[in-house]
Amino acid sequence: MEESPLAKLLTEVPPQLPLYLTRFAVEAVFTSAYAGQEDREVVRDAFKELNALVKAGFFAWCHMDVRSRATISVTWRDDGFTVNGAGAGLHHNVLVVVLRMILSLHHTPQEARQELIAALGDDAHALPPATVWSEALGALRLTALEGADARAADRADFDSFVLDEEIKLPLGFSETGEGERLIICAQGASPILDKQGLKAVEGKFLGVCNTGGFRSLARLNECPEEAEFFIRSGDQGPELIVDDYRDDRYGLVEFLNAMTKGRNAALVASEAPSS
Repeated sequence: MEESPLAKLLTEVPPQLPLYLTRFAVEAVFTSAYAGQEDREVVRDAFKELNALVKAGFFAWCHMDVRSRATISVTWRDDGFTVNGAGAGLHHNVLVVVLRMILSLHHTPQEARQELIAALGDDAHALPPATVWSEALGALRLTALEGADARAADRADFDSFVLDEEIKLPLGFSETGEGERLIICAQGASPILDKQGLKAVEGKFLGVCNTGGFRSLARLNECPEEAEFFIRSGDQGPELIVDDYRDDRYGLVEFLNAMTKGRNAALVASEAPSS
C-alpha cells in the first residue's frame, strides 16, 4: 500500500500520544526549493479560523467549560512555520486537522486549477505555477506535546479521526455518508438548536473545511464544495438542516457539539435525499 502524504512527511512521531493535550506544536519544514515562496497571510488567516473553532468548543468534549481559553497560533521560522496549540484539554484529533490544513495550504487541487484554466482561456498563462505538497514541504514534526493527565490515545497514524470513548454522537448519526440531507433535532424539543448558535460556528467551520481540515487527504486534488446549513421549524421544534456536506462526517460531530455547547447526546439525527 502506498504511503499517505502524512506518512511520507512525519519524521518525529511520539511513541505515546496524550488523550487530551494541554500543549502541542506542529512544525512544518519547507523544502529548499520552496522556502521564501510562502504566503504568510493565507496561512495565518486559515489558522485564525481554526483558533475560533477551538475557542467555540471544537475538540473540547469533557473540557468544554474551559474551552474559551484555548488557543491556536502560528509562529514563523527560517525554514518554515510552527502551529502552536494550548488549552486545558485539547482532544488529540485536533492534530489531524492541523496536519491536514498544512498539507492543503501547500497544494493546488488539480480539479480547481483545470476549471480556472478553462475559465480564463487565453489569459491562463498569467496563472502562477501550481503548488505541490511534495515539492513545498520537506517534513512535519510533532513536538512539545504535553498531556492533561496520564491517559494515552490509541491511534496508529494521523490520516483519520479516531472515534474514542470521549466522542459523543447524536442518536441515529451515521459515521459515513456524503451529500445526503442531514436533519438534526433535539430530544424532547430541548431548545439547544438556534440561529445564534449556528451563526457562532458556521462561517469558521466552512472556512476550515475549505482549507482541508475535515477533508480526507485522498481528496487533495478535488475542488472544495461548500455545504449549506440552516434552521427551520419542525413538528417537534427547531431543526438544523445540513445539505451537501461532503467532507468527513467527524467534522459535523465536532460542529454539532460546539453549537450545542457539549450536548450532542441530546440530539437526534436522520437523513433524507438532498434537495
